[in-house]
Amino acid sequence: MQNPLHFPFEDDMECAQQTVSSLDCGMFVMFYMDKIAQGQPIPKSVDKKFMNEYRAQYVTKLLHHKNCVINRL
Repeated sequence: MQNPLHFPFEDDMECAQQTVSSLDCGMFVMFYMDKIAQGQPIPKSVDKKFMNEYRAQYVTKLLHHKNCVINRL
């Protein structure tokens, strides 16, 4: 059966990359999805400090979300 959905693929090796020893792959994916969803350009470079700040912002959003289980304790 053929897949009726077609998604274009763009290979962009100039976008920000995590370092080999970094364990930020999930955060990079979340960062890219966030930028794409908002229609914003993806920066060419992202440093460790920026990614740490982005992680903190994301965790804060999750913890303050109305459906967060922690808020029900």
